Amino acid sequence: MIERAANIDYECLLHRGSGRPAQASVIIPVHNGRRFLREGLESVADQQGVDFEIVVVDDGSTDGGTEEAARILQAQEVAESGLVGATLLRHGRAYGPAAARQSAMRWSQAPAALLFDVDNLLYPRCLQRCLQVLECSQAAFAYPILRIFGAGSGLLGTHPFDRERLAQGNYIDTLAVLRRSAWEAIGGFPTVPEPLEDYVLWLSLVDQGFHGAQVPEILACYRMRGESRSQSWQKNLPEFRARLRRTFSWLPA
Repeated sequence: MIERAANIDYECLLHRGSGRPAQASVIIPVHNGRRFLREGLESVADQQGVDFEIVVVDDGSTDGGTEEAARILQAQEVAESGLVGATLLRHGRAYGPAAARQSAMRWSQAPAALLFDVDNLLYPRCLQRCLQVLECSQAAFAYPILRIFGAGSGLLGTHPFDRERLAQGNYIDTLAVLRRSAWEAIGGFPTVPEPLEDYVLWLSLVDQGFHGAQVPEILACYRMRGESRSQSWQKNLPEFRARLRRTFSWLPA
């Protein structure tokens, strides 16, 4: 049985809003990611063609990231279009990214959310195009193609959504726009070993009859830092897949 993230108590350290409703929120869990904050948050603030809010959840950071995030969000312009809100929430200790995303979704009232890891980068039309595809396709989530940078190169998310391909293994990164109604339908974000949280999220949605949609454009950048946690988990994947089949009986052996 897959457990869902608990509702953790959080503190709101900063909230700025224009009074205009957001079409989507960009939810950003951060734990000791101070060195990536400015570049990542600036790429989010540059989104074009959509009214959106930023919700950062500091998940028990000890590197000064809480203060750095507050400075950046306080300085960002909250206008009548584009960025219409900026919020910083804080957990008293580290609970993990699933719990942080859960807190951000509980705070936000937007009908959709872009799941963003702060060490990645967005191109200016990423959120707009994902929302357009989400609406046109009636999908539960929409994901773009990502350009890999840092310790590697190449592309991620190049395949259109296919249930059978997904059943064989994950090929969709966390960076995607998710409908709030779909998140509510599955009871929140799954809590499993961190590198595989995105995979179990997609499986949970498919298991409830939802589907995803690819945005066939390169709209964001994925930072590779040495051997990724997902790569290292490949060694334990057969055992983990056996556990998954107890919940998702349609997965192949």
